[in-house]
Formats: sequence, structure tokens, C-alpha cells
Amino acid sequence: MITIAVRSTLHAIAMVHESRERIPPDALARARTEVRSLEEATMRTSDGLILRGWFAPGNNGGTVIFTHGGGANRMQFYPEARALHRHGFGFLLYDSRGSGESDGDLHTRGDREQRDVEAAMDYVSSRADVDHNRIALVGFSIGASSVALAAVDDSRARAVVLCAIWTSLEDEMKTNVGKYGPLSWGPTLLALRRYGVDIDNVRPIDRIAAIAPRPLLFVSGTRDGDTPLAITERVFAAAREPKDLWIVQDAGHGEYLAAAPTEYESRLVGFLDRALSIRDVPSAHEK
Repeated sequence: MITIAVRSTLHAIAMVHESRERIPPDALARARTEVRSLEEATMRTSDGLILRGWFAPGNNGGTVIFTHGGGANRMQFYPEARALHRHGFGFLLYDSRGSGESDGDLHTRGDREQRDVEAAMDYVSSRADVDHNRIALVGFSIGASSVALAAVDDSRARAVVLCAIWTSLEDEMKTNVGKYGPLSWGPTLLALRRYGVDIDNVRPIDRIAAIAPRPLLFVSGTRDGDTPLAITERVFAAAREPKDLWIVQDAGHGEYLAAAPTEYESRLVGFLDRALSIRDVPSAHEK
């Protein structure tokens, strides 16, 4: 039992100190050839961290903020951002705390990352080239929890897309780190709390209904071994209308673009067009 507890504790420590995936040196130059209006962006969180990312203005009035999952960085959502930009949307991609090129060395599994979403909203809202009534949030996994919870209290988010969202951080740990029941997840939760993670602050299922009447799109894959479809369906059931759930056949955790590239793009564009009241918008004409 002691061995199991020690392993669970070490696993929790590894989760809050995930290795940082840096932005490839040539990524910015390559992105600028594909999205010519791309610029570097910096923003400050309410607890003093500097987050770094990329911003590109759109030409249809809509702007989308992307929040990546754990262990990743802004590049995780770059293909989606580039695709939406072709349809006229502006976007902000940023590295969450402790990720990519942003400050911080602690991953709080959706707890303090909510402050990162708020900082991203502040940045976008401060720009004169952004329609403040047409801002949407997109989040994946841990990023989805952060986005959902930040959106509850921030009406600037007029539409929300949640990919592979968990009911709560506690449920996630009990499911994914619960091989030996409480002997596994008990020490894990205890270790997270000792690192300052507010477990009770990451419960999307308790607050998701408060996002209404703003539109919600949930995305889940049938082969997601990290965030099973049944989990996302529970959060979807707790949400209020207007809401929609797209189940991507044969898609694993975050593999929507690979499993259904054409439909994924059309679903995102269609949802955002409707949610942000965008009509008859020309393409951005940037390769």
C-alpha cells in the first residue's frame, strides 16, 4: 500500500511539473508565411505571469481564442486557427502558464489556468480591431475546463467550443489514476492540494449551465481513452440550450482534425458563423 501511495504521489508531482514543450525555432517564420497578418502577443495574468502567443486579426468581425491542453502549447490549435482565418476569423493562440514560452512552472490542471483565459480575453478586448460582441472561446481537455469555467463569469465570451471536457478534476483523477481505488487517487488528490491546486475550483459539470444562453458546442471522439465520450455526454446533459454535441467517429483524444478534417472545419465554421451572427463573409485569401 505504501508503494502505491508513493507512486501516486510522484505521478501527481509529475502532472503539476509537466515538461515544457517549447515552440520550434522556425515556427513563427513558417506561420507568418501562411498567415501574413500574424503578430506576436503578450498578456499578463491577474497573478502576475506573462503569457505569450500569436494574434491575427480577421475580416469578418469574429475573433476566436484557443486554449490548448496539458503538456502542449499554442501549436496544438494552430491548424484550426489557420483554417478559421481562411474563413475570415481573427484568432489568438497562446501558451498557458508553464507551457511553451509563457511564464510559470506549475500546471494546476484547470484551476489557475482560468486566469490565463481571462488574460487572453483582456488582451483581445483591448484591441481596436476586434468586435467585442463577437469573441468565442475554444478549449481542449484541461483547456476546455479552463475555458468553460472562465466563460461562466465572463460575458465577453459570446460562444464556447469544448473539446474532450471532463466533469471535474476529481472525477478525472479517480478515473485515470484510480487503478487501486482510493489507494491511488487519494494520494494523488492530496498531493495536488499540497501544491496549491484548488480541486473544487475545477468542476465544470456544476457550473456549465450558467453559460446559457450563449451557444455551446461540445466535441468528443468515440476512441478517446483519456476523456471517454460518456464523460463529455454527462457535461453536455448538464448544460442548457442552446447546445450541440458532435461525436467524431474513430477519433482519439484530440484527433478530430485527423479523423474528419473536412467536417471538423465545416462544423467549427458553421457553429461560429451562427453563434457570432456572421453572414456572407469573404475568405481571408491567406494561404
